[in-house]
Amino acid sequence: MVRWIKASLFCAPWFAAYSSVALSEDRRMYWTTGLSNSVYSANLDGSDVRPLVTAGASNPTGIALYPARHRLFWADTGSRRILYLDLDSGVVHVAFSTGGRPVALAIDSVAEFLYW
Repeated sequence: MVRWIKASLFCAPWFAAYSSVALSEDRRMYWTTGLSNSVYSANLDGSDVRPLVTAGASNPTGIALYPARHRLFWADTGSRRILYLDLDSGVVHVAFSTGGRPVALAIDSVAEFLYW
């Protein structure tokens, strides 16, 4: 079943242009913002906003959640890399150096492929 989220949740100053959103089964949303080069999470009602990555990102854009591995991937367009946050440890890792400028991501969790 598709559920709708009030659009007003996405009108806050921390939700800037060029952002992407990923939703989790535990009712949290994750997003990137190139304005502050950061990655955040919050409850779907907009409460409990948490900065997850506030340093080391360079124009983060596309974002994809991989719950089976407890990882949050994003396209780091400025550094031309795909990065991920280990949601258990809070450590950021480089998944790939792309050579191009990645913008969007998608994960096939059955085949374990990451597309950009």
